[in-house]
Amino acid sequence: GFRYHMSNPHAAMGLAQLSKMDFITKSRRAGCELYSELLSKLDAVVLPTTRFDEVVPFLFYIRVGAKHRDRLRTHLLDNGIDTRIHWQPGHHFSLFSGARAGDLSVTDKVASEVISLPLHSGMAPDTISLICEKISDFFKQKNVNF
Repeated sequence: GFRYHMSNPHAAMGLAQLSKMDFITKSRRAGCELYSELLSKLDAVVLPTTRFDEVVPFLFYIRVGAKHRDRLRTHLLDNGIDTRIHWQPGHHFSLFSGARAGDLSVTDKVASEVISLPLHSGMAPDTISLICEKISDFFKQKNVNF
């Protein structure tokens, strides 16, 4: 069998983080709410429909048109903002290459549009505002919609 024992240092770090859970929860929810508020004005961005008061978010993602995603990520990186692609469809992994699959065109479409924006506990509202401003600037320059 497998041993899944946690080391003492990992347990100590976990306990220390639990004592900060209220702060972590509030700050991440507030960050996601601010992202949603500021980006809701952009037709080119599709926001998550998550109710942030019901979860403790670990990331914030948006969807943009596939033809704009990589250029937006480059624009943000040029402005010192790192983004990630945290979700990839399972059928793209070699482990599932022999699995039976039907039409996954919607899954593939969404996968080509998703971007994860920076989010961490205690993230300053000014930082989120700057990120949203740079996203807005990109779409104003390109004059595009979703």
